[in-house]
Amino acid sequence: MIGVTDENVREMVSPMFVYALLEFISFVILVMITKRNCGIQVVYQLAFVLETQMAPILTKLVLWMLVTLTYRIDHFVIPEKPLIKPSCSRMVSLLSVFSLLLLYGGRSASPLSIDASPDVVAAARPDVEVEFDLDPDSKAEWGGYAASRSDRPVLEGRTAFPDGSPVGINIRPIGGAAKVESPTSSVLKAEGFNFGRGMAYTVTEDVEQGAELLSLPMSKVMSVASAARGRVGLLLEVNPDLPPAIALGLHLLEEQALGAKSNFSEFVSSLPGVEAINSTLFYSENQLKEMEGSQLLRYTLGRAQAVEAFYDALLQPVTSPEAVDPPIFKEQDFTLDKFRWAMGVVWASAFPVGEDEADVVLAPVLDTIGICTDVADEGDEACPPNQIEVDQSSQRLVVHASSPLEKGREVRLSMPGKSSAQFMLNNGFARDRASKKLDKLDLTVTLDPSDALASVKSYLLHTQLNESVNASYALFHGSSKIDDEISKSLKMKLLSGAELSRFKELLDPKEEAEKRNILSLRNEFVFTRAIMSTCTTLLQQYPTSVEQDQEELEKLADEDTLESARKAHVLRVLLMEKQILKQTMDIALEDWKGLVFSSHPNLQEV
Repeated sequence: MIGVTDENVREMVSPMFVYALLEFISFVILVMITKRNCGIQVVYQLAFVLETQMAPILTKLVLWMLVTLTYRIDHFVIPEKPLIKPSCSRMVSLLSVFSLLLLYGGRSASPLSIDASPDVVAAARPDVEVEFDLDPDSKAEWGGYAASRSDRPVLEGRTAFPDGSPVGINIRPIGGAAKVESPTSSVLKAEGFNFGRGMAYTVTEDVEQGAELLSLPMSKVMSVASAARGRVGLLLEVNPDLPPAIALGLHLLEEQALGAKSNFSEFVSSLPGVEAINSTLFYSENQLKEMEGSQLLRYTLGRAQAVEAFYDALLQPVTSPEAVDPPIFKEQDFTLDKFRWAMGVVWASAFPVGEDEADVVLAPVLDTIGICTDVADEGDEACPPNQIEVDQSSQRLVVHASSPLEKGREVRLSMPGKSSAQFMLNNGFARDRASKKLDKLDLTVTLDPSDALASVKSYLLHTQLNESVNASYALFHGSSKIDDEISKSLKMKLLSGAELSRFKELLDPKEEAEKRNILSLRNEFVFTRAIMSTCTTLLQQYPTSVEQDQEELEKLADEDTLESARKAHVLRVLLMEKQILKQTMDIALEDWKGLVFSSHPNLQEV
């Protein structure tokens, strides 16, 4: 919750009430020498000063006292024949001048300021922070933003909303009437189209590595820093843990609401609408059915729920005058549909320009430029690292060629660390080739609640493996073994009463000749059966088989439509998921067969 605290009010009341009291005394003197019917008008003139200087609830209290006192003075103190008879309008005008002097000469705090003391910030965060039901990498991305905002430039804002209504205080607007330089490039040409991104760019001449490809004025680059200079900065100051994506989404909505008054109006108008965003977040019900039973569908639904949860948490702080008066957004400018669109644009079009999580921008050209998704045989990304810097002297974002480019070749930049599932969530496309280090299937290893030893096993898991009873692990595409952490967790959860005292044998370092820790033949059997049963159950949730998907993918390769391209990308991810499950089953079976020839001492009793 964002607002002015009682402590904040008390800090303002002491000096400001003195000014208000002085004004009221002057009002009484003026009323005593003029006409009584001016009293109420002057009180309301004075109330305006109080309204801008103090909390609304305090204003109502003081106004009530003043009106009551004025009525009494008007009837019992003022003589029947005033000494002089100046006009009421002149008197109100005189008081207006005095009020203006008080308003700007005596103000100790802006009415837009938000108490950002540690206690208030701590109290505000739970109302906005939301646990995202996404994959572990995405959870880390959402939860890791806690950067200090001490280096943020002084808060700037707007003087009026797009309809001309004032925001309540004259503060310097962002930008101005001066024309801002446009993106410049002497070697890039808009040519072609990238599915899930948009306009592609090629080079018009041979380009050496390190040569400049693009130069963008920072005044045309939307970032967390530029968001902080708008009225959204009020929210960011009080909630410094808001993820950069959310900050950019709110920034985008603010600039859209400003319309032509925004410095980013031309760029914002060029961004795709909901119908043009290929993210699975905007799939129709029929399109979502194509992903039935998949992890991709679970991720998509999880993200949709997270967006709604974040919207619900933000609605009150950004639209209520009780938080900021006037509100950061008008209600019609902050709807769920608009917020979902803004987040979709950010996920699809934002580009990383540094290693820090907050170093993401929305900018011309970079919002649609091609993404390199090449993968080496060992699973590492084969794309050269980007060469992007901010020229502090010219205040421009400069993109250099990360590798030599021949004339006519498309420019593709790296977006490291993204799996095919994440690309589908953001852009609606998948890698042509699965990555052994990025493409994975999340598996939750649970503990049977009906197990009589559940409490003991839960204690062991917590103390020995530092995990919960429902820990999640990843099965990677192309892996040659079942991860040791999965084996330890699942085998410990499958211990019998007789095996429980020997649990440490699962934790001891393996012998060089052994592929994994073996406790007993029984434990190995139930472990293998659990892996086979889990993978089989997950495969049965898909409406189609691997063979059917491969056949359909071959047919789509002969078609050249946007719909066929969309389906092909979905099928690539579904195939990858099913292949991971099948390979895990194959590994488990091979390990079981290998026990026949194993000389492990724990198998000698059989």
